Amino acid sequence: MFNKKYIPAKVFLCVIFLFMFLALLAAVWRKTNKILHADEFKNYAEIDIDWEKLYPFSEHEKIELNKKRPLSKSEKIHEYITKRSEEYTTEKMPGYMKIVELVRKYEKFITWNMSSVFTYNDVIELEGGYLTGFRPSLDITPIIKSTVDFAKFCDENNIEFIYVQAPGKICKYDDIKITNILDFTNQRADDLLNGLQMAKIKNYDLREFLHDERKNHHDAFYKTDHHWKTQTGLWAARHVLRILHQDLNWPVDENILNAENFEFDTYYDCFLGSQGKKLTLVRAKPEDFTLIRPKFSTSFHFEIPNILLNTSGDFEITYSHEGIKNMQGMYSSLFLGDNPLAKLTNLNATNDINVLLVKNSFSNCLVPFLTMGVKKIDAIDMRHFTGSIKNYIKNNKTDIVIILYHTDFIRSPAEQELMNTRWMFDFR
Repeated sequence: MFNKKYIPAKVFLCVIFLFMFLALLAAVWRKTNKILHADEFKNYAEIDIDWEKLYPFSEHEKIELNKKRPLSKSEKIHEYITKRSEEYTTEKMPGYMKIVELVRKYEKFITWNMSSVFTYNDVIELEGGYLTGFRPSLDITPIIKSTVDFAKFCDENNIEFIYVQAPGKICKYDDIKITNILDFTNQRADDLLNGLQMAKIKNYDLREFLHDERKNHHDAFYKTDHHWKTQTGLWAARHVLRILHQDLNWPVDENILNAENFEFDTYYDCFLGSQGKKLTLVRAKPEDFTLIRPKFSTSFHFEIPNILLNTSGDFEITYSHEGIKNMQGMYSSLFLGDNPLAKLTNLNATNDINVLLVKNSFSNCLVPFLTMGVKKIDAIDMRHFTGSIKNYIKNNKTDIVIILYHTDFIRSPAEQELMNTRWMFDFR
């Protein structure tokens, strides 16, 4: 005889098994669903790609530059314990954010505006509430040599090469009490451009363009983040197209990026950048964020191999709408992210120009705008691309290589190592 008192328990078990089955189906679907829309890639797990296997280094380069000493067993244990300890104290420790907020309240009370100068991840407040960090002076001879050698490699392969210097938050003209006194990022950039000029390598300085046009340097950036605004990304892309057209005589339409051709959709008090998050809402306020959309018809093909994104559509496919909808990490919801390689093809292009852009996240909001004036842009982030960029160029059609870094990323290998990423001037 069936005992009725066991019915609820059996129903409960059936429900549990049903949920487990549905979860299994969802996992299988995620594994087999190879093509993703840009709306979905923000929450999609990254896959491992052996870039060095796809684009191997020459034996000479491996011998010369891959001399990193392997860690001993004790060093590996120390590294593991340190990593886990930092993860717990910054992400999992109960009440961590409350402790940080109390510290920021105390700093605000005593009007404290100091940071450990020249340390990684430091935050200091400029006039007007703009947050930034300071960097020491640096002998950039190795950076010049690596860049010049890379430019010569491009020339030997009949590929155009230009270096474009993007600004950092500290202005070499307006912040005279800071630049080359407390912060030396502008000196690093000046020394690099002078070295390239002496080697007769084409280079352009967006800092000078800002100054010549009498734009407010600080206002080109978010107050709470080290990135420039999307509006500034559009402005910079227009200047790059002008360079291609006027200086290199290439058939591009620089006027396609005129401001009147775009709609500006502003979200108010919604964005708190990475530097603002370090100071918390006690000392930093959310700011406005603008999405820019073209008024004219667009058609793109968009690929990011390491997250299996492969899609076509209009300009909207370059946004992660999930990030926009949640109002979380608004800048990371834009475009390319920190992926090793992204490919954007303009299906409406009137020319056949293929660009290889060597960049970091600073250029993410520039790429889709720039693609409107050329056929294709392959964007490589050297921090995460572990293969040979020279081999990549040899195996892909490239008409011009553009390096676009901002002043804060002119760093030595030792400084870059603090970020646990590849040196951005490692152009092997």
